[in-house]
Amino acid sequence: MSRFERSFASLQNPDYRKLWWAGTFSFMSVQMQFLLRGVLAWDLTGREGALGLVYLCFGLALLIATPLGGVAADRLPKRRVLIVSQGAILAAAVGMGAVVLTDTVQFWMLLVAALTQGIAFGFYGPTRVAFTSEIVGRDQLGNAITLSMLSMNGTRVVAPALAGGLAGIVFIGIGAPTSSRRCSHCCRSYCCSAVPRVRRPDRRRRQSRLPRSSTASATSAHDLICGGSC
Repeated sequence: MSRFERSFASLQNPDYRKLWWAGTFSFMSVQMQFLLRGVLAWDLTGREGALGLVYLCFGLALLIATPLGGVAADRLPKRRVLIVSQGAILAAAVGMGAVVLTDTVQFWMLLVAALTQGIAFGFYGPTRVAFTSEIVGRDQLGNAITLSMLSMNGTRVVAPALAGGLAGIVFIGIGAPTSSRRCSHCCRSYCCSAVPRVRRPDRRRRQSRLPRSSTASATSAHDLICGGSC
């Protein structure tokens, strides 16, 4: 196996490849919505405090829901948790897209969408990390985490630039990137639903399947759970 093939070894697993694409679309939509929420909050209120309040709602919801998401990932079927959390995120995105395109958006709708997506993403992040370890196994876990970090950091550059560029075009406006974000949510939900069920490991053998943690891997897991938003 060449060095290039070893660098992308975990993507040869078709189940992880679907999960990786789901994560890529997830990170893309998260980075786009960060920019768009700020633009919408400023357009609606004209106050800097409104931007902070929207981001505060998302951050607090994510902070509270993430530990609960870890419990859910440990006790519930991971694929089901992923699909339900993606459904909640998609519902919020579709709702916001509809009110933006019909020009009926109000500031409180931004707060509700931020809370909903923060809670849902708090369940999605830990479950996705735990599901990755079950799909690729111990030998390729490090490679899978590295590729997930690669997609996350790549979308940090591409997604805000794409959303800002579309929103800045006068005849397109903010409705176009909002719709693009909704399409990203749909692609992510499809990829999650395409991942097959994985047999839950025995609790007594679970620890033996995971490698010993290090400072680097802990930092990577934190970024993956938070989606680059923490």
